[in-house]
Amino acid sequence: MKIIINLLIGLIISIPMFAQTDYYYFKGQRIPLTVNPKKVNVISMANGPQFAPAVNPNALPAGLEVEVVVSGTPYNMCVIENMTSNIALLNNYLNSIVNPNYNIFLPCYFNSTGEEYIVTGNIYVKLRNVNQITTLQSMASTYRINIISQDSNMPLWYTVSITQQTPYNTIQMANILYETGAFLAVEPEFICSWVENISWDESVDEQWGLYNASNDSIDINVSSAWNYATGKGVKIAIIDTGVEHTHNDLKDNIDAYCYDTYTKTNTQSIRGKNPSHGTHVAGIVSATRNNGVFIAGVAPESKIISICIDLGQTVTSSQISDGIYNAVDNGAAILNCSWGGGSGEKITDAIDYAIDYGRNGKGCIVVKSAGNNNGSITFPGKHRPEILVVGAINSSGNRESFSCYGDCLDVVAPGVNIYSTLPNNEADCMSGTSMAAPHVSGIAALILELNPDLTGQQVRDIIEQNTTKVGHLPYQTVSNRPNGTWNEEYGYGLIDAYKALLATPRQLEEY
Repeated sequence: MKIIINLLIGLIISIPMFAQTDYYYFKGQRIPLTVNPKKVNVISMANGPQFAPAVNPNALPAGLEVEVVVSGTPYNMCVIENMTSNIALLNNYLNSIVNPNYNIFLPCYFNSTGEEYIVTGNIYVKLRNVNQITTLQSMASTYRINIISQDSNMPLWYTVSITQQTPYNTIQMANILYETGAFLAVEPEFICSWVENISWDESVDEQWGLYNASNDSIDINVSSAWNYATGKGVKIAIIDTGVEHTHNDLKDNIDAYCYDTYTKTNTQSIRGKNPSHGTHVAGIVSATRNNGVFIAGVAPESKIISICIDLGQTVTSSQISDGIYNAVDNGAAILNCSWGGGSGEKITDAIDYAIDYGRNGKGCIVVKSAGNNNGSITFPGKHRPEILVVGAINSSGNRESFSCYGDCLDVVAPGVNIYSTLPNNEADCMSGTSMAAPHVSGIAALILELNPDLTGQQVRDIIEQNTTKVGHLPYQTVSNRPNGTWNEEYGYGLIDAYKALLATPRQLEEY
């Protein structure tokens, strides 16, 4: 058995050589898997006094960490992750704990979209009929696997488990059983991210605005919404300092049209006193989901139109209005305006054009950050009620001290320590109502994917009517606020993507 164990270790460690050679079967099709070179599942079998995890988390070499521990029968399992680039570190440690009487080493995997799959020692087998149990018993004896249980709800399904004497690992054994043709279905048991349903992106856990692990009522509830829409095909203009078109997490979602208001050309540019700002905002809206890098955007299949204005430097009202007109005329359904200050009728005329005539008369959705000076809503948020004005909350659900408030505030969204994309193919945190606004723009894109025929006012109503009440202040009925109870620090409350999509009218037979 030691030879087999060493072969398994070799399979796990020699990852580049074996990439895409593993697979499992789903509905008769081979589903490819790539071995994860940094993780191994160590299984300790329940067959004696040493039935305990083979791995002592407190005795691991520096650079190795325990990620998952599962205790129970017929085995305990412990997933070890190598936090370094030294592949030999994990290999050497596995060799030090080889025990053919108790331990089995199993590879961990990625699927084709980068989602992590941890294989256990169990296999699910579906019989053709209840009398076929004798076939399974015969094969269990041949391959030295154990029949663990029959599913009481689905009696054709059985769970079997590999043992130290099984000459194959879980994936290989499952494929052998399936390829006999004796059974309706055979599948290895995986531990996957079933609960959160967020995405397979390396830093998605840092996006508390999408999934708040410490308080799941204080996020925008987008993971469930992605079962209905991802913003596919909806164009969002980021009227800002420009967007890095080559960023690995944005490049697939950049529209062919972009506009530099300084040169008045269809040119990709980044300008302004804080040139990272526009790229950060764009990532919150539209970073690609499930590509294994950085983050996921709220509307991860939407299209970004980059409108570059020279924020904080030499920008004029004419440049901003020019950018708005170009965005509308080139198909933008949503305008994200994470800026404020100044004034100007040219700007308000351009906003009126977007709201009244954009989207072939249905109206664009103009989303405006509330402002960061802990005072009144900044221009042009107070220009007209159709502008969606967004304040910022922190991960505890409270208005952040910098966030502006008042009778023009519509909703709030996450705006503190928001992790998103930055130029030079990087990512990091920023805070501000600038970060809150694109969460709303993303939800508007999800709604418009479900029903592109909605008017701008209908989209705004759906967002405002389907919120979560957060914060320390009571919400009240206000005469000029028809979409529910409201207050001046939180508006209608925290946006909720899932509630909004459930409330979006659409053709039911399409979903």
